Amino acid sequence: MSHSRGRYAEDIDTVHVSSFMESEVTMIEPKNTLTDALDVSLDALSHPYRRRILTRLHDQNPRKEAEFSADELADDADDIDRLVLEIHHRHLPKLAEAGFIDWDREADVLTRGPRFDEIAPLIELMINHRDELPAGWP
Repeated sequence: MSHSRGRYAEDIDTVHVSSFMESEVTMIEPKNTLTDALDVSLDALSHPYRRRILTRLHDQNPRKEAEFSADELADDADDIDRLVLEIHHRHLPKLAEAGFIDWDREADVLTRGPRFDEIAPLIELMINHRDELPAGWP
């Protein structure tokens, strides 16, 4: 019976320490929603395919998914087969999850998502300064 109490106490201590540690981390690194929103936006813009998708959606909304074909988004050195997979399994889902696009897979339509306005100023900055950005932008 004392063995059961020992295990029980050990479990409680572990939970207590774990909860304490999580609370302490939260206190040390408080969330900043402005910083978090900027991080999500910059992450979305960190890949050329996502930049191209977002700038095209900025120019015209809604867009047919076919307008974002691998041939349209690819550079000369890109592997088209790999790009098709990346667009549908990585880039479009990431943008949809962030709320920057709404992706209606049944209708094959992309529209600006509920958080598109958060990223729009960065897209406009890229568009307005396209000639000053490194090659390959967007």
